[in-house]
Amino acid sequence: MRSIRLETSTIDNQTTLSSALDQLMAYPGWYQRECDAWLDLVSYFDSQQSLLPHKIRKAGFEQFIIEIAGAEYFWTKYPKLANLLIKWIAEVNKRAIQRSGQAILRLTLLP
Repeated sequence: MRSIRLETSTIDNQTTLSSALDQLMAYPGWYQRECDAWLDLVSYFDSQQSLLPHKIRKAGFEQFIIEIAGAEYFWTKYPKLANLLIKWIAEVNKRAIQRSGQAILRLTLLP
């Protein structure tokens, strides 16, 4: 299981949330910060067909822990963005469970 940290201090709208995820995940250039593309990319973390760079994923099943730094402040100040992030992660896990029977993303909320 690998941990990746999402710093929330620079996130204040959907564009900056997408930018933070883009930097965190090292997405390919065609991603263009679209929700559907994000879901497609992350949903196949555990797949040989993943389009993500090898720096992020490796072959075979692997779960990731997304550490949300500044979680309490983020959830209090930007509840809609926080809920959007949860919705995206839930959709990724739904797809992974349908495909392989296991969720691939976990969250850790950090102060």
